[in-house]
Amino acid sequence: MKEEQIRIFLEEIFQIMPKYKQKVMTPPMFEGKKLSLLQHISTIILNDHEPLTLNQLSELNNISKQQMSKVVESLLNLELVKREIDPNNRRQILLSLSKKGKEFIRKLRQEHFEQLKTSLEKYSEEELISINHHIKAIGEILSSK
Repeated sequence: MKEEQIRIFLEEIFQIMPKYKQKVMTPPMFEGKKLSLLQHISTIILNDHEPLTLNQLSELNNISKQQMSKVVESLLNLELVKREIDPNNRRQILLSLSKKGKEFIRKLRQEHFEQLKTSLEKYSEEELISINHHIKAIGEILSSK
């Protein structure tokens, strides 16, 4: 019985993924340029975990440091990210969102909120609390190794 529920869970996750990618993870436009998926994900990661080293950001993106370096360079050119010397280790560079990058993420999250608000308004507050609890649990499951 439990094994069958795990299979159903996985099937539901596979069904949700393309819809999630289409609604939320489609790379947005920034100043007339479409961001790549890696640029988009990197700005979200930096917003939630800054400051990070290049190594840390590449690990969170699950890509090589060389690939991450190119993505970061493009984000620096767009002025979405800034570099600073780590005050605790002057040989290390820390990456964080610039003011422009923080504003970009704020607007993006507001857009996502507005998109989903209409769909979620049909649920009661108790149902939304339950949904949020389960989404958090799914995040923990997907984060575990």
